[in-house]
Amino acid sequence: MLHYQQPVGLQARNAGSSSIARTIPRYGVPSRANLFGRSITIPKAAEIEVETAFDVPTTEESNKAFAYPLPLDPNTKVLASIPLVLFYPAVLALAAAAGLAGSSIGRSLPVSPSTKPVAQAAVAGALGAAVLYAGYVAKQKRDGAAVIDLYNYLVDLDDPAELTSDDVGRIGARYGINMHKEQLEGLQKVYGQYLENIIPVGDQQLTGDEAAKISAFKDVLGLSVEEAAPVHIEVGRRLSRISVEYKDRTAQFEQRKAFQRLVYVSYIVFGDQKAAFLLPWRRVFHLTDAQIFVARRDNARAIFSGYLAARGGEFPAERQFLRELRDYQQAIKLFDESAEEIVRDSLRKQIEGWLATAVEIARTPGKARDPAAVVENLNHILDYSRKMAKFANEDDLIPGLGMPSIHNGPWDLETKRRDIRDAYRLYTEEVVGREGKFTPQIEADVKELSVILCMGAKEAGEVRSDVAGALYKKLLREEVQSRRIDTAQSPAQVLGELVQASGYSPQAAAELHKSLYRQKLQQLVAKKKLTAEDEEDLKRIRRILCIPGDVAGQVMRTTAGRVLEEILADIYLMGAKPVGEYESERVEACIKDLHLDRNVAIDVVRDVTKQRLKAYVQQAQKERDRRSAAQVLKKLVQFNALVVTPILEKVKGTDAAKKELADLLVQAAEKAKQEEQAEAAVKAAETLQESSSGASESNEKAAKGEVSTSGTEAKELQVSQTHQWSMGLHVLLP
Repeated sequence: MLHYQQPVGLQARNAGSSSIARTIPRYGVPSRANLFGRSITIPKAAEIEVETAFDVPTTEESNKAFAYPLPLDPNTKVLASIPLVLFYPAVLALAAAAGLAGSSIGRSLPVSPSTKPVAQAAVAGALGAAVLYAGYVAKQKRDGAAVIDLYNYLVDLDDPAELTSDDVGRIGARYGINMHKEQLEGLQKVYGQYLENIIPVGDQQLTGDEAAKISAFKDVLGLSVEEAAPVHIEVGRRLSRISVEYKDRTAQFEQRKAFQRLVYVSYIVFGDQKAAFLLPWRRVFHLTDAQIFVARRDNARAIFSGYLAARGGEFPAERQFLRELRDYQQAIKLFDESAEEIVRDSLRKQIEGWLATAVEIARTPGKARDPAAVVENLNHILDYSRKMAKFANEDDLIPGLGMPSIHNGPWDLETKRRDIRDAYRLYTEEVVGREGKFTPQIEADVKELSVILCMGAKEAGEVRSDVAGALYKKLLREEVQSRRIDTAQSPAQVLGELVQASGYSPQAAAELHKSLYRQKLQQLVAKKKLTAEDEEDLKRIRRILCIPGDVAGQVMRTTAGRVLEEILADIYLMGAKPVGEYESERVEACIKDLHLDRNVAIDVVRDVTKQRLKAYVQQAQKERDRRSAAQVLKKLVQFNALVVTPILEKVKGTDAAKKELADLLVQAAEKAKQEEQAEAAVKAAETLQESSSGASESNEKAAKGEVSTSGTEAKELQVSQTHQWSMGLHVLLP
């Protein structure tokens, strides 16, 4: 039966047994194991008994790679105590003594005298050869003690990394051997135990210095990459077997994670090209390229994240730090895509710290709130973001740098939007209040901050508009109260300067002016009567706020016009009855007391009357028979003649009505005159054509003159009636 000696690293992972013996596959039918979450194949064949290389009695588990010393058996201890300078002479002396003894034995053999010399030589040679062979075996056993001596020396060290190549050479010299040439297998076992121990198992992650320690330990032992590579594969086999032997799923998962870490560390130790050639992970363990890629990516990410966490989570905007991160990324072979994700996440966490402080201050009620502290923290975010955006253009720094944001973070939630908006508003109000105007720098700051805080354009625009509007109102109030705007040559120029200083929209400013004028007019209309001083105040407001006449009319329509609407509604409720003197005086007094413009009053009458006449029409449409509908329409005509027309004349004024009537009469006279001229022209033509019928034509002309005169009178009467209708029904026109 063949014996395969296994490093004691397996013993450290299977505490409770001092000696491990198991059967392992060698050649033949493969057995199945589960690594990286999938089944793999481990070569299997003839059963071979496996014994640990270093059988050490232990009672407790230790995390050290070389925790307990290895005892020497008595024979090996005696051989190791013999100096090399005495070992070979002693072997030769024993061989000579054996030869003499063999010669004596040969002489005493019962053989013929002629053959005794041959017998003496044969026996002496056999005994001498046996002693020499025993000396060779003893030498091998003595040389093997050098590995145990090296192991025990490592046990005495606090850290195996303290071992030097001089220590290895000194131990080999003590036994008169070259450790690398004569005890290569022993050195590989020592290296394998150190490798297996340094790979963490379970939740413990790689720290990033494992590859450097393994490479240094390998160099100290004098192992080349070709000699060390099989050790990595063998450690992988042991981890695979252990994962199969465990029944607990958690333990199996921990062993698979350890195997992944071994794959990653091996690529760091040997490099990509040598690892691909010397470490047949795909062939031995039936792994895919994707599984190897995941093992390398995940472990490199974990190491890089742990490196940043060890610095307290800080990610300063310093070029030297970012350059060191780039070097560290390349050292641990972290892919650029993974580095970008980690860096962006770190940038986001960095600004989230300042944002959390700013929001906490903004939440503070009353006088305890410190707007200056909010501005300070958000300015830190701006400065940090701009530095990182500047570093993004440099190729020798860690990838992933750029303008950070809170996107996809804990602050990018709908429940946090209000807090962020309040802090953003407080910041904008404070910086604008300090400057007293909306400068281009402030404009750039708030816009950039809104992008970092992932605020929508509409949301940020509303906050900016509110702050700019408050500043514009403040500046306008100062101008109005100091009356500087009254003495200015051009109030429009002053308002333009205020708009530019506050950053307020001109359209919004015009709406503000309109609302201020409306507010003032509402206060005056509430008294039901405007004095001359009130009228002067309104004129002053219209002048300094540059309110156009049509806008002033609209405001008057929605304020003072409401009073007239109420009066007209009361009058129209009486139905188709003649308007009394009292109602006419109410309309006239309202227009006069409120200084209501005649055009505005006419618009009010038109709107109210239109609604009333529509009600008549709708009522007529609802009637089922024509007679009832005709009666309703008759009421409409009566309402127009008895109510609408008098009120409209009162609203327009007597002079205006008379003037309009005179204009209509003039137009009718001119039209009649044009008709007479046309008829005279026709008459002259007929006279030339029918000169023979003079007498009869004279009679016909006289008759035509009477008809024309009577037609003219009829047309004038029709025009008068039409005017009367138009005075009332033109309100129905749009």
